Amino acid sequence: MKKNIYTSIKDLAQLTQFIFTSQSMYTKASPQVIGFLLSTYFDDSSRLLTITDNDEKILACATLTFPERYPEVAFLGNYELPVNTLNRSAIKKELFSLIENVAKENHITKIIGPINFNTWLGNRFKTSTTNKDYAWEPLNPKEYVDDFTSEDFSKDMEYITNYYKDSNRLFATTEEKYKKCINEGYSFREINLENNEDIKKLYQLSLDCFDQNYCYTPISFDQHLKSHVNPLRATDLSNSAIICKDGHDIGFFYTFIDDKKVIIKTILIDPKIRNAGLASAMVYESIRRGKEKGVTEFIGALVRRGNASEYFFKSLGLPDSQHQYHLFSKSL
Repeated sequence: MKKNIYTSIKDLAQLTQFIFTSQSMYTKASPQVIGFLLSTYFDDSSRLLTITDNDEKILACATLTFPERYPEVAFLGNYELPVNTLNRSAIKKELFSLIENVAKENHITKIIGPINFNTWLGNRFKTSTTNKDYAWEPLNPKEYVDDFTSEDFSKDMEYITNYYKDSNRLFATTEEKYKKCINEGYSFREINLENNEDIKKLYQLSLDCFDQNYCYTPISFDQHLKSHVNPLRATDLSNSAIICKDGHDIGFFYTFIDDKKVIIKTILIDPKIRNAGLASAMVYESIRRGKEKGVTEFIGALVRRGNASEYFFKSLGLPDSQHQYHLFSKSL
């Protein structure tokens, strides 16, 4: 076995194929998307680490990213070590040894992962075991969690997804605040991804609202356009909207229907706006749009433990089911 450290991706096709083959064992993977994300986000702040055999065949890989915003932290991502690999335990130890050595050489005191370059992309391991998986949630083999914990990584931040069979309870809880916001002059309009001004507004709102998120780092407008806006152009955005008042856009919600459920994915409000009822109004509007299509089940997706969204969903009572996810960390 050979340990390799790269400051650039020498053979994108080989790396893409390896990651695609590995991911295909546990999720629906696309080599085009994998290659695009690697080429778009791998930069001078990243290192590619691989374990190869004597014929240069990749056996395992990971990336370390050194975010400028957190100078003593490294993000460990793009971790792939197929579960059917021979001598898997030995390869895992070699890879984690390499990860730790590279981190220490760069004066890192804490590694957090999985984070594929930044938290705008794939991050977190799914740590609960349920019979139902969704394409939009983090998916990984259980062995990947075991790999991290066996190398002294501990659970760091927790996230949850709550499923509710009946949206009527949520509808009733948010109706009063929805009506109040409408009476105060707030309104909803459709998101138009053919309008450059809408795209710029969505980008700026995302930057402003995500700024306080755990392990947040900004991305460029071009990156946001290519990896977040363009993939949505061919999707149904009729369950999403921008909220505005007096001609000013002040927030948006991104929700969609999947498996006959309304998925509440993102609710963002300009941090300068102080109105506790706006988030509830946006939830109401997203559920209302789903009910018009005959969809009464809903999911509050990927909510960080301890933030306002968790307490909002707690007020609805126990969910009918819940998925859990974690970031893991190790202090050096």
